[in-house]
Order: sequence, then C-alpha cells, then structure tokens
Amino acid sequence: MLASAHRRAGELTGNAGGAEALDGLPEHIGVLIIDHDMDLVFRFAERITVMVSGAVFATGSPREIGADADVRAVYLGRAGHG
Repeated sequence: MLASAHRRAGELTGNAGGAEALDGLPEHIGVLIIDHDMDLVFRFAERITVMVSGAVFATGSPREIGADADVRAVYLGRAGHG
C-alpha cells in the first residue's frame, strides 16, 4: 500500500479516518508513506528515510531520526520529535 503526499492517509478511506485505516492493517502488509506530515510518519514508521533535494540525508528508526540534530535543523525544526 502507498500513502503519499498526493494521496494523504486521510484520503485512503474518503474521510479523516485514514490514520485509523492504517492502524487497522494486518502487520504483514507493508506500507510506504511519502509525506510531509511528520506526526503521521512518526506514528506509523518503523524506519524513516529523510530526503533533502532528492538525495538521502538520513535513515533510521523514528527515535534516531527524531534525535538527529542535523535532521531537526534541516527538516523538523528545533523542537523535533522523539
């Protein structure tokens, strides 16, 4: 399943319940989320790849990405996640 910025998770079910739809998927179904909604990404991701200008900038667990000062400075803002 693909949830992207062009087809936001909230649109998967035609309403705002898209995150719940993702929550209800069986664990054996993989989901690739391409989005700028970091709350959504941090809620569901096991691994995150951060891209800047079309190149991989960082890869790691949500905890690693949320704690990465370079990622926070470039992408998440000072407060970050984690």
